[in-house]
Amino acid sequence: IDALAHFDDAESLSTLKWLSSRDGESKLSATISLYRRDPEDGIYGIAQSLAVAETQEEVTALLDPVFERSGATVALANVFKESGLGPDLAKRVTRELHERGRSDEVLQQTLAKSLGADRGRLEYSSALVQQLLNGARSQGDATRGANVFRSEFSQCHRCHRIAEQGGTIGPDLTNVGKGLSAEIIVESLLWPNRQIKEGYVATAVSTVDGRIETGYLVKRANEKTLVLKDARTGRLIYLARDEIDQQQQALSLMPEGLTRLMTTRELHDLLAYLLQGH
Repeated sequence: IDALAHFDDAESLSTLKWLSSRDGESKLSATISLYRRDPEDGIYGIAQSLAVAETQEEVTALLDPVFERSGATVALANVFKESGLGPDLAKRVTRELHERGRSDEVLQQTLAKSLGADRGRLEYSSALVQQLLNGARSQGDATRGANVFRSEFSQCHRCHRIAEQGGTIGPDLTNVGKGLSAEIIVESLLWPNRQIKEGYVATAVSTVDGRIETGYLVKRANEKTLVLKDARTGRLIYLARDEIDQQQQALSLMPEGLTRLMTTRELHDLLAYLLQGH
């Protein structure tokens, strides 16, 4: 089925459309292949399949090709605006956004509207940092904050480890409350690109055919090749120099806007959990 996406003949297109309209194992693959063949039209099929996806694995598979293309999340957000987006699907897509370390503003806004809770993108200021610290210390609950940290919605535990539990994509946070100032902890949570810990700088590459690849720079196999490591899957991505359109470094894989869909209480609780030791 995947091979049909690479043929331009009418028969292949008709076969893919027929397969995507039928229930069964081939429906998902056909929908994805249709999108790869014609992203502008295929994004509608992706959105329709997302709406009826039964598992998070299906959501992941459907969103993989979308996150690979430049501007595709804007197109998906626009389809969601046209067709509607329920809170359950919004949570699933938000989970994918967080797990992939993406900060797609238009899609974030659409998800936030569906979930009915949007803190917006907060501009950094020392006064705001102190305000959040005061709120965490006076109203935050570390026990509740641990639940926020481990929730499938926030996805903090996917990348960070505390007390031997969690992922290793990002820095170990076991003793973060003792090793960093309270102000830096707040900054790192809300504005992760202000200060990035050494060894956790990501590289984003856009290719001439519109794909986007993000990961840690592993090595240059030679002067003609760039190699990235996908932090989520561990997959090595080999990119020929002549297929690279733009390359941007000094990014954190922790997405900007991670906290925008949290309630004020959840944010205070999460900070209280991370600030233990202060």
